[in-house]
Amino acid sequence: MTVFDFVKGVFQKDKSIFKLSNSSKINDRWRGKSFNQLAREEQKRIRSTTIHAIIFEQKHPYNSDTSLYQVFERINTGGRTLMPQEIRNCVYHNNVNQLLIDLNKLPKWRSLYGSLEFEPRMKDMELILRFFTLKSDKVKNDDTMQISLKKELNLYMGETTNNYSECIEKSRLSFRDVIEFIYSHFGENAFHNLNSKGEEFVPRFHPTIFDAIAIASANALEKGIVKGLNVDELLDKRLKLLKDETFKKYISERTTRIEHINGRINLASQYLYGVSYV
Repeated sequence: MTVFDFVKGVFQKDKSIFKLSNSSKINDRWRGKSFNQLAREEQKRIRSTTIHAIIFEQKHPYNSDTSLYQVFERINTGGRTLMPQEIRNCVYHNNVNQLLIDLNKLPKWRSLYGSLEFEPRMKDMELILRFFTLKSDKVKNDDTMQISLKKELNLYMGETTNNYSECIEKSRLSFRDVIEFIYSHFGENAFHNLNSKGEEFVPRFHPTIFDAIAIASANALEKGIVKGLNVDELLDKRLKLLKDETFKKYISERTTRIEHINGRINLASQYLYGVSYV
């Protein structure tokens, strides 16, 4: 579309005049000129030049763009290699991506994540996507031994439903309520692990602890069993959870095995709220 805009003379986005920059990288014959300021022969050459394009069409699944991620990933070899969420941000221009962008700005999420600055490689956004993906019935009820997390995150980004707008708004409220609850009941180190001696919290966000506590808390909120919970008791229960040997295994070994995903969420749910997740 850049060439199209140049020939038309204006940018489609804001209707400003499209002129080439004054950069020394551009030949001084064309530097700072608009299309109409080029010589007639130069205009004719541009208009008659063929720009080749390859159109990719995904036939299965027909309502998803997951193949675009694979194509983008394979051609992404020059310059700085993009991280998975950066690719998703390029490929999936939909309400799910906008939802992640919006939720990533929540002040209490920024505090829990441990940085007020947005992660330049979008790892913070990917964690929010993890929350929705691992919480979904599709993953919860998966009968395979292990999932490909990258594939499942892609599928969630590209999925569509008949009640799409309602689904997006429900997801927005769910994540916001979970973050509000966790921040007020567990504090800024809610998703941190204990050190090797089990005496102090390490100053680092732990993704699989986030999976476990956030999804377990969402489950408890949905069941309406969080009213009147004692904060001190919850903090004590979290310490016991983090010291549980099985929980330690589930958050550190083969973390994408279904048994370990559901296992760590279930243990968090039982320790913290006294209910089962699975």
